[in-house]
Amino acid sequence: MKTKLLGILALCLGVAYAAQAQFRIGTTDYPTLSAAVAAVPTTGIPTTIEATMNHSMTTAVTVNSGQHIVLKSAGGIFTLKRSAALLTSLITVQNDATLLMEGIVLDGGALWDQQALTVQADTTRTNSGLMADHPLILINAGATLILNDGAILQNNHNTGSGDCAGIRNSGKLTLNNGSLIRLCSYHPAGAASGTVAGAICSTGPNSVVTMNGHATIAGCMSEADDNDAGGIFSGHGSLVMMNGNSSVYGCYSKNTGGGVTQRENKFIMNGSASIHHCASKSGGGIAAYTDATVEMQGNASVHSNEASELAGGVSLSMRGAGGGATLHMNDNTSIYNNRSKKVAGGVANESGRIYLQDNAGIRNNQSGMNGGGVALSGTPTAQGTLYMAGGRINHNAAKTTQGGISMDSHATVHLRFGEIAYNTASESGGGIYASGLTDTIRISGGRIASNKAPTAAGIGVNNQTVLYMTGGEISGNQASQKAGGLFIGSHATNTPEVSILGRATIQNNKAPVGNGIFMAADKNGGTVSVFNLGGTAYVMDDIFLEKDTLNPAPNGDPLRNKFITLVSEPERRFRITTDTHHDAPYGRIVVVPGTATIDGTTYTLADASSYADKFTHSIKSVVRGLPSTPTAQKLILGCYDPDMITILRTPLGKPAKVNVPQTFAVKNASSSISGYTWTFAEGTPASSTVAAPSVTWTTIGQKQIELKIFEKGISYAPGDTMRCEMVAKRTVNIQGKTIDFFVNKRSTSGLQTGLSWKDAFLNLDTALAVAGKGDRIWMAEGVYTPAGGSYVMAYDSVEVYGGFGGTESAIEERKIVAHPTILQGKDSSVIRIDGNRSYPEGGCGVSRGARWDGFIITGGMAKQGAGIFNDNGSPTIVNCIIRGNAATHEGGGVYTLSRGTCATGSPLFINTEISGNQANRGAGMYNEGGATNLLNVTLSGNQARVSGAGMYNAQTTGVKVMNSIIYDNRTIASQILPNIVNMAVGTEYSFCVIEGIDVPNAWNLLGTNAGDNHTGILYFAKPGFNTNGGMVAGDYRLKDVRSVANNAGWNPPIITAGCTKDLAGGERIYDDRVDIGAYEFIPKNLPPTQLSHSVVINECEHAKTKPGKGIHSVPSRENFTFTITPDEGYTLDELEITTGSKWQDKDGGMKKTKNLDGSMTVVFRYVTESLNVRFSGIKPTANQLIEEYAAVWADRNGIHIRTDQPAMVQIYTVMGTLSYHQQLPAGEIALSLAKGLYIVKIDQMVQKIIIK
Repeated sequence: MKTKLLGILALCLGVAYAAQAQFRIGTTDYPTLSAAVAAVPTTGIPTTIEATMNHSMTTAVTVNSGQHIVLKSAGGIFTLKRSAALLTSLITVQNDATLLMEGIVLDGGALWDQQALTVQADTTRTNSGLMADHPLILINAGATLILNDGAILQNNHNTGSGDCAGIRNSGKLTLNNGSLIRLCSYHPAGAASGTVAGAICSTGPNSVVTMNGHATIAGCMSEADDNDAGGIFSGHGSLVMMNGNSSVYGCYSKNTGGGVTQRENKFIMNGSASIHHCASKSGGGIAAYTDATVEMQGNASVHSNEASELAGGVSLSMRGAGGGATLHMNDNTSIYNNRSKKVAGGVANESGRIYLQDNAGIRNNQSGMNGGGVALSGTPTAQGTLYMAGGRINHNAAKTTQGGISMDSHATVHLRFGEIAYNTASESGGGIYASGLTDTIRISGGRIASNKAPTAAGIGVNNQTVLYMTGGEISGNQASQKAGGLFIGSHATNTPEVSILGRATIQNNKAPVGNGIFMAADKNGGTVSVFNLGGTAYVMDDIFLEKDTLNPAPNGDPLRNKFITLVSEPERRFRITTDTHHDAPYGRIVVVPGTATIDGTTYTLADASSYADKFTHSIKSVVRGLPSTPTAQKLILGCYDPDMITILRTPLGKPAKVNVPQTFAVKNASSSISGYTWTFAEGTPASSTVAAPSVTWTTIGQKQIELKIFEKGISYAPGDTMRCEMVAKRTVNIQGKTIDFFVNKRSTSGLQTGLSWKDAFLNLDTALAVAGKGDRIWMAEGVYTPAGGSYVMAYDSVEVYGGFGGTESAIEERKIVAHPTILQGKDSSVIRIDGNRSYPEGGCGVSRGARWDGFIITGGMAKQGAGIFNDNGSPTIVNCIIRGNAATHEGGGVYTLSRGTCATGSPLFINTEISGNQANRGAGMYNEGGATNLLNVTLSGNQARVSGAGMYNAQTTGVKVMNSIIYDNRTIASQILPNIVNMAVGTEYSFCVIEGIDVPNAWNLLGTNAGDNHTGILYFAKPGFNTNGGMVAGDYRLKDVRSVANNAGWNPPIITAGCTKDLAGGERIYDDRVDIGAYEFIPKNLPPTQLSHSVVINECEHAKTKPGKGIHSVPSRENFTFTITPDEGYTLDELEITTGSKWQDKDGGMKKTKNLDGSMTVVFRYVTESLNVRFSGIKPTANQLIEEYAAVWADRNGIHIRTDQPAMVQIYTVMGTLSYHQQLPAGEIALSLAKGLYIVKIDQMVQKIIIK
């Protein structure tokens, strides 16, 4: 009984029952899984079956009623793979049976041409492997399946009818932290219908699917025509719950529900659960219908999904006799960055209900047609409804109409609290637009603000829409044509009814016509729209009323027939004005019955004869071809105000710099523009007539830009055409190659421009957004948390430095130990390096020129790369501590991926500690491709659940580790070499301390021993594990001289890197030789030893040195400089100097500079050992005396020969041609010869001479 209770407890907690293994697959008794399962008793007692090797499944396995099986790996990960003989389900779990899997991969045998997971939904994979006709696992009613850490279901390609590819569940299915279903595809051979999905089909009144922790469904797809889902299909009473950081991503469905489809019952998302980067025809992320409910709580999100037709994020619909679906969004939940190619970028609600409250948001979604944020529709008996008691619908965009909310017949919006703001539409309806029949908008609070559209920027109502506004506000909206706040349309038979009552407010909206309210005339003979203003309504913006086309026109003026009459109200409350500053690009005439005040003058209908004078305003721009007919003169003619033209510059948000191309264009350029003329002062080119020219400046300062825009003509009558020419002038500030930006979260004053400590930015996100190539970011001490989850470096050659107090004027003044700058994670990777983008100014990727220097990077939580996720970048990481980060899969501290086309994914780490991180694999560092380089890095105190606790190299080429410590990293699973897993080629270690290299054949597993590597004991100030094996905060400074790392490193690379301080701020090379790792051992209470080294300069034949021959002294780690001057007639062109030091002689320590007078200055850099200086190769320009009686030398004019007695002289070219042959008397001659190499023979003596 006690055993059974323990089993039930383990099941409830979602953990593996730690029973003694009773069966092992691969033994004589149990050669197969089916044999082992068949032997398990049906008593309900948990029984463990361990896999000891990969296994090909030829027989289906059935877990029978009463069996409770824990199927796990004996160590590492083992794969159970479908064979060609078994195309049905691999495992069936019967009623009242339990199966728990851990560390097991169940593989369906499909062989995809693209095996790696991608974030995006991929519909192009093709399978050259096995095709099954059933899912991998069947869970019958009353059965239980639990997938724990390391359990993976993958690569099943089901072509059967009406089924799914991963798991068909009629019982209880739990996916716990670290489990994964991937690359499962349902693709029927013929027509298919029913409940189908790529990963999971869950049907039945009592079936439940639960995803916990970081459980993941990825890359699954369904190609069925009906009721399908890329990830999970849940219906007929099934319940689905996603908790923690569980996710469904990269899935695809041909029809509905790219991520999840829910029919009836509930789909619940808690914690930080997410559905992202999925795609389908309808409901890119989620599709819910027939009385289904979707509940989003905590920080759950649906983001970055796509629909080809309807609802990029979530689709709510009604099918058959059932009711519509319901969406509840509470807490901080969000639906964002989704896209529909047609309708509803965020949410489509057909006859369903949306409840939005707290801080929930539908934001940054986009539609190719209408309904950027939400699209509502319904039927006469089932309205599509949106209730807002809070939350936000913000920053959505529609490429045609209705940027925020689209209402298309039988839709209702209730706005009590919250906001609908910053939405945009390219044609009409920025915030809300109701275009269908019997739509209703009720506003009692909240606000519709800062939306943009050409027409109806705030709210637009048409047809039979009823707008009833008793509170709230419509403010700050902007229309480029008409109706900034509210547009009231018309219809042939049905007209809107609008009531602005109570405490409603309309103010600060903008439009060329009708800043506040534009009431359109009826064009179809219908009744006049009803517009009620009353109570204490506060309308401060202009109201514009169009004339009814059916009313008689004064003086027979047909162009006046566009306007309706105005029911006058007191001027103190409502104003009717004509705006002289922003005239529209079309006519505007206002007709007033009785009396009203317009532009400060009172008019009556009898004043028709004076209309032309009163309503024709001066034209701000040049107008050519002004119509001459009297009728046209009564128009208010106008062109775009040049001050309203917005010129965009690319790269967006980045400073303009010398020698960096800048591209200019007009934002939202009208289709009526017929031509451009750009002029750029001091730029190259100086002018252009293209719409988006690129220009470069070579000097800094303010540069003038002039843009002349030509508008197409507008015809009023044959031969009467108006054309506008507008000139806009702007300036651009061209700055130098490097700009320093400053960040200080404690700054309380200043302009926050980021250009000085006084005006510092408050956060790093802002600085990264504006910094461009060559710029530097200085950060003052403090704890900084990224606003968006991660600090993203997506621009090359940006240097970010921490460790400042906030007053320094040079980077060298900072003290990173005294002023710790901490980058604290926020449920994601702390730093993300995006090395995949190309730049408008040329180049792509993130190179070694990008730098993070002087930070503590901690608290990151992610699937991969919790501290740093390096996506194809090659940044330089210096003087950093990367600790206390946790990844559910790979790379707790650092994850490097190198599969892009821009960069190599080859980062460089210098003087850095990577400690106290956790992951499945590669807890300290995981390298997936690329050539990571480590120099003086300490990797210790990291813990992996599976393998590679310190470093895991997977498919890399050329990882280089030097002067580094990889020591005391531990795995939970037993490993012979827990510190390193190397599955790469070209991995080299030199001058390192690596725990475990004394194990037999260790180098066969670790890589190449490039020399001077050590094993032995390291005495840290505080290890990263306590005596019980628990992780603690370590101190990885060397405790004393007994550590094998002391004075055991190689100086040249750390000297070349310019590192003069260790990670604790001490001297980087305390003695003559650098210590291995990030820290130098410096004895306490002792000043640095001031050693000196002898430099012995030996006899230098045919040259003189200064200082001269003898023994000289140089302080340790300083330079020694001397000059050498050749004797007359000798040259240093072939001078060779040796010192006996490898650093000086071969590795770049010696620097030789030839001077104009023929002498040479020699510098021995960073001397750390005694030098014995010897010289050779000093040869004469006269090439020395051939014998005592003759000499020969060369200069630029030719060859000089001097003899003390008569001699036979012969000169040959290098090709053997005799150029000169003469018996010479004693004396000296000069022979003019061309440049080249010659052989000079004087009597029997031979010498080579070079004329330069």
